Amino acid sequence: MSIFPFDMLGKLFNGTFDFSQMPSGTPNIFVGCVVCIMFIAYFFSKNINLKNKVLTLTLTLILILSMCFEPLDLVWHAMQFPIWYPYRFSFIFCFWMIYIALISWSKTPSNLPVKLFYKISIIILVVLVYIGVNIKKI
Repeated sequence: MSIFPFDMLGKLFNGTFDFSQMPSGTPNIFVGCVVCIMFIAYFFSKNINLKNKVLTLTLTLILILSMCFEPLDLVWHAMQFPIWYPYRFSFIFCFWMIYIALISWSKTPSNLPVKLFYKISIIILVVLVYIGVNIKKI
């Protein structure tokens, strides 16, 4: 494994892009707060059926694993080692997150249910704690 999946969470925050990391750093996957919140809300929404959630989670995991394991990264780069900018397909993951967030936005009532708000808040808090503890490595 070339990248630990949770280390990519740091790229979801402002200020984590570093030009010197381009040749060998983590994938750039910044999408913004609302997209992240609605992406998480998708998986907890009662208005979206379980089959769609499982299929969405499966494709999401395939995209994440493609950014973690070098052999899958090679598949995205036509079986050749990328020159200078690995994980250049990370924009597909960003578009995927935006698309899922849009579906979630359209299926969520105008006021976010309190239970859903708490679930999302706990996940974001766990991510923030992980990033805070591992900030030197990320």
